[in-house]
Amino acid sequence: MATKARSVMTADELGDLLVKVIQGVAGGTAANWRRAVGKIQRVETWRFVAFNWLVTPTGSRSERETVDKAVAIVRAEHPYIA
Repeated sequence: MATKARSVMTADELGDLLVKVIQGVAGGTAANWRRAVGKIQRVETWRFVAFNWLVTPTGSRSERETVDKAVAIVRAEHPYIA
């Protein structure tokens, strides 16, 4: 059985996905969560072999924790960005 290749997202696409995931679970506005997620940073794979992107969330403690949980979930399916 052939496996389906995963597509590699851009940083912007990944940011949109994170916002959708968070908004679907936690509610709130997309603008608020986009601000909390911030910019997706692409890093070289020699720094982090298992993934090549980082997020530095902002906002309240609960918002940062929510973003961190969403990052863990999304990174499991999309560890690399273009």
